[in-house]
Amino acid sequence: MAKKSLCLFQQSAVVPFIINNGVIEVVLVSSSSNKNWVIPKGRIEKLMSPEESAAKEAFEEAGVIGDVSDEVFAEYKYNKGGSVCLVKVYPLAVSKILIKWAEMKKRQRRIVNVEKAIQLIKIEQKEILKKFQAMLHSV
Repeated sequence: MAKKSLCLFQQSAVVPFIINNGVIEVVLVSSSSNKNWVIPKGRIEKLMSPEESAAKEAFEEAGVIGDVSDEVFAEYKYNKGGSVCLVKVYPLAVSKILIKWAEMKKRQRRIVNVEKAIQLIKIEQKEILKKFQAMLHSV
């Protein structure tokens, strides 16, 4: 029996954030299985840059609009169905939170401070939020 070969495919993600009375908050969404809290991410769309594609995921999954940085601040890998996904992560400064959005019936949205987000988020993204927090403190 042949082993499944691992192929690397790329995704992009954002950490949508809001500064509310001097407190930095992060927008999390429930995973598609509704078992975990995650940051919005997805495959990079054809004819879109990774950061544009990540901003589109935030719009669809979390119902947020904002300015996405063109600078990757972190990357991580995870396994999905026998493949390895490489995810590039960008910060997204939220300017608008929608009342209705594309995946609102499939996903929940939660806005929490960074420390709470680190507690809630799934393991492979936990380090990403720690890097995000460190990046903010260095600015």
